[in-house]
Amino acid sequence: MCQCLSYDGLADLVVGYEDCGAGYDRKQLEVTSALVFMIRGLAQNWKQPVGYVLTKSACSGEVVFSLLCKCLDILFDIGLDVKVVLSDQGSNFTQMTRRLGVTADRPYFTHDGRVYYYMYDPPHLLKSVRNNLFKYTIFFGDQKAAKWSDITHFYEIDQKQRFRLAPKLTTRHVGLPAFSKMKVKLAAQVISRTVAAALETHSHVVGSGASETAEFLMQFNDLFDCMNSSRLTDANRRKRPLSVEGTCDQTKFLNDCFDWLSTICVKTDSGKDVTNTVKCFAGWQLSIASLVKLTSELRGSSDFKFIFTRRLNQDPLENFFSVIRQRGGFCDNPTPIDFMRLFKQSCCKQLLMPSVSGNLALSWQHSRRQPTRNHTALLPLQTNRLLLSQCHVRFRPT
Repeated sequence: MCQCLSYDGLADLVVGYEDCGAGYDRKQLEVTSALVFMIRGLAQNWKQPVGYVLTKSACSGEVVFSLLCKCLDILFDIGLDVKVVLSDQGSNFTQMTRRLGVTADRPYFTHDGRVYYYMYDPPHLLKSVRNNLFKYTIFFGDQKAAKWSDITHFYEIDQKQRFRLAPKLTTRHVGLPAFSKMKVKLAAQVISRTVAAALETHSHVVGSGASETAEFLMQFNDLFDCMNSSRLTDANRRKRPLSVEGTCDQTKFLNDCFDWLSTICVKTDSGKDVTNTVKCFAGWQLSIASLVKLTSELRGSSDFKFIFTRRLNQDPLENFFSVIRQRGGFCDNPTPIDFMRLFKQSCCKQLLMPSVSGNLALSWQHSRRQPTRNHTALLPLQTNRLLLSQCHVRFRPT
């Protein structure tokens, strides 16, 4: 990345050096990334970025922990009740969870006497499962084996058919060329009910062992559906919201998945066991345990009846990054000073949006062209339960 510096005349400050905020000295290191904190409503659909720091590379787990505690204290002081802290599985975040003592058996930590549950972002976990399946052989259950070669062999036959069993599968899905491993969409289209059913049919027709791979894909398809519910009713029972009553089928399924994940063993082609180096399966267990315990807490201390589990991921933060890139002229790598300005603009824009119940209609309502982005309400004061999400965004410094 091209590194350079900019002068902010308003603040009389050179922007582009590492700055982790109050309590940390500015370092003579040109930054390459930003750590962003965002809060999101659990009871209602709203979101709000609340802060960021500029860093040379990923912050250490110690720095992230310190910044997180400051953020939690500020949110508590203004009356917001944080229930879940969520991140991806970056090395600094896993380092922080070890420091906090967060495990699948104890999926929470305490700060100033308050309990916070910790989860990893399910879309990132799903992508990691796909990437590890591409690289290793995964054993599960009663020594059943899931292999990427089963998917490759099926695709080579299916792509030649007049009527395909898995029409969405392409070379990008199977071969995973450059940057394809970073696409959650491609992972979700491979680890899907359609591909699992196609592999099952393929195994019976051709006589291959792809049935076990199909079972593996189906299990994670159902698990991801359960962690991605967004509607009150759905034909797919796994996509229905999670009841806090504790007796629903979803809770039982999550507990079964937790036990099933304990049976997974990952091996290389040479037979070497590398299970301990693969973090995503333990991440799934931690997220499941946190979600189950969260529903148990809400059952006895709130008026929650169910939870839309899609509100427990980093999608709003990823969308926020996309907005920043678009407003920078479709620039994937904005400069630090541009990032700072676009961050402020994006945070303030929807605060100035007129009410939908106002006397005047929005300008786009009089045209055929509809807004291209789903506007989510920002920070309604009547809601005090939220999700705190954190992640990295890469950019080119000045």
